[in-house]
Amino acid sequence: MITNETTRRCDTKLTTTETHEYHFDARNQAHTAGLLREMYSDPVLATVREVGANALDAHIFAGKLEEPIKVVLPSRFNSVFVIRDYGKGLTEEETKELLFGYGASGDHKRVSNSYTGGFGIGAKSCFSITDQFTYKIYHNGTVTTWLNYLNATNKCLADKVGVEPTTEPDGILVEVPVKEDLRSNFISICQSVFKWYPTKPRFYSADAPEAEIAFNTNDKPEPDVQGELSVFIEELDRHITVRWLIPKDRQHRNSYSYGSGQCRVVMGPIEYPVDYSTLKQKSKGHAHQLPANCPDLVLITDVGFVQVSPSREALQYSLATV
Repeated sequence: MITNETTRRCDTKLTTTETHEYHFDARNQAHTAGLLREMYSDPVLATVREVGANALDAHIFAGKLEEPIKVVLPSRFNSVFVIRDYGKGLTEEETKELLFGYGASGDHKRVSNSYTGGFGIGAKSCFSITDQFTYKIYHNGTVTTWLNYLNATNKCLADKVGVEPTTEPDGILVEVPVKEDLRSNFISICQSVFKWYPTKPRFYSADAPEAEIAFNTNDKPEPDVQGELSVFIEELDRHITVRWLIPKDRQHRNSYSYGSGQCRVVMGPIEYPVDYSTLKQKSKGHAHQLPANCPDLVLITDVGFVQVSPSREALQYSLATV
């Protein structure tokens, strides 16, 4: 996802003799990482959404959009949640830079709206639900295993614990142990998160991680009325097509979280709720053009159409979004 940059003009009559750029103090990594871990209102949802989006981005980058990623669901007796992609994997240098670096993201993600990622923090979302998890990096016939953990002072560390030859295809496997009180949430969350994926993942149970299971994601809303708009985005210097629909009024409509005057924006694989009161407040001179009450509406469009918060839990109601 192309990250938005704002150009600001700073006028001053003072004479500048020296300029310093603000920076993050590496000595306070534990505190900074802790703030980022605590920013998710629903840590389980964040973990599934962010790790899944990274896997989908890996397939897009490798030209494998039609190949499904693998998702292993935790069970009552087996606590692991796994997502495995079949992208290009990473070199050791790339692993250390991208997976272990806060704010680090592949350059290809920040110059293209073909990808969901770009903030450089989603891969670390696993720390919001666990103190340790595992990466297995498959690359050029080698699988490298990294144990990621919080130490006694809450620093995020990664230990290389294995390097072996493999015949497995390239890609990345993320294995997250799940606390017992969180396991029941994974089923409904996965049903919701993977609803908009262009290729449905293959699902497995942690009890038998090699036996594919039948797993239905939530249905996409069936349109009662629908259409398309072409919107010119000045920052991108191009038109973006926005598909809109009003869901049918049916008995199980609320299973989509629609039907109560709720508006959603779907960008790429992620669905964002619209805070209608904030939208009207930020719209200023255009507020009179909006309906008095929030419409029951779904907008489906490309990544980058509107700005989102770094947590991906909400939209940013900036000038570009409004």
